[in-house]
Amino acid sequence: MTKRMYAKVGIVIVIAGVCVSAAVWYYVKKPDPIPVTKSRVRSISAPTPFVHDFGVVSAGAHLEHEFVITNEGSVPWTPLEVKASCSCMGVVASREAVRPGDQFAIRLKYRAPDKEGSDNQRAIVVIKELGSTPMVLEIRARVLHDLSISPKKLSVSLAKGKTTKRIIEVFNNSDLDWEGVTALADVPWLKAEVQVDKAITTNPDFPKCRQRWSVPLTICSDALRSGENSGNLIIKAQTTNDSLATKIGVTVKVAPEVEVIPDQVFLGDISPDEKREFSLSLRFSPDNCPKNSSIIKVSHDFGEAVSYDFVAPTDAPIWMIRFHVDGMKLIANGRYVRGIIRINFGHDSDANLEIPCFVKVSL
Repeated sequence: MTKRMYAKVGIVIVIAGVCVSAAVWYYVKKPDPIPVTKSRVRSISAPTPFVHDFGVVSAGAHLEHEFVITNEGSVPWTPLEVKASCSCMGVVASREAVRPGDQFAIRLKYRAPDKEGSDNQRAIVVIKELGSTPMVLEIRARVLHDLSISPKKLSVSLAKGKTTKRIIEVFNNSDLDWEGVTALADVPWLKAEVQVDKAITTNPDFPKCRQRWSVPLTICSDALRSGENSGNLIIKAQTTNDSLATKIGVTVKVAPEVEVIPDQVFLGDISPDEKREFSLSLRFSPDNCPKNSSIIKVSHDFGEAVSYDFVAPTDAPIWMIRFHVDGMKLIANGRYVRGIIRINFGHDSDANLEIPCFVKVSL
């Protein structure tokens, strides 16, 4: 063989090697195919949208669904426009005319959002022969993270010096078992421990759950100031390859220490045409006096017969609640009226203070 022939053979071998290497690389690196589901639509007269529900999906998942639609009319259809409701969904559809009895397919390419929760997206199909009524195709999904927690936020109200307990549940919705879960608070008044739930019961909110942990929380208000206090609990899942993390915000509203004067109210012989006032004083410690009245919640048993307003502190840390009594409106409740005035310092707490109130109406 001449040198030129050897050169040609060498070039052929090199090219063949490159082709084989490229084929092997493509086979190894080729991404997993996106799953495609299909549904058939045989009538478009119903006003409700045609729906496909993917069920529970992972955040960021790429999915596709193909609606196969049959023209059951007597004239050809001319698709004019197919428009998705958001950029998270792509649409693949033919613009060719569809003869009576034929089918055409519309494929929706859907990317699940990163946020947990229910997600609905629509595609609008405009067909010339159907006039102003578009065809609506809808995709539904319930999105879950691989690491989910319940509840996702926590708000409690506590009196000063009190302790309460809450439970946070941690769910593994991934396809692999985890080595464990850790929980760490970023504030000293939150204490957490992790307990493994060995017997996993079915939870309809987390149908993909394969492992579950309980995290008992202890919340102590000893060192907290009156009003709203915030902290976070950081939860990490230890996996074989990486670490997943999420956090839950914890808000604690601490009722201030307070003395109420007087501790009971008696109004005697109020006539029907009379309007009378009385006041309650809330004496706080200087460090715990609320800056505004929004933290003070008042309720009572006297309906429209009693109204109230607030008088802000001046020199001393004392809030005054001034009550206005309408004798005419009290008559409907009888001659002797008893009730409770309730005062609390948190939107979701029971009453911190209860003041008995007795009114005698002179007829």
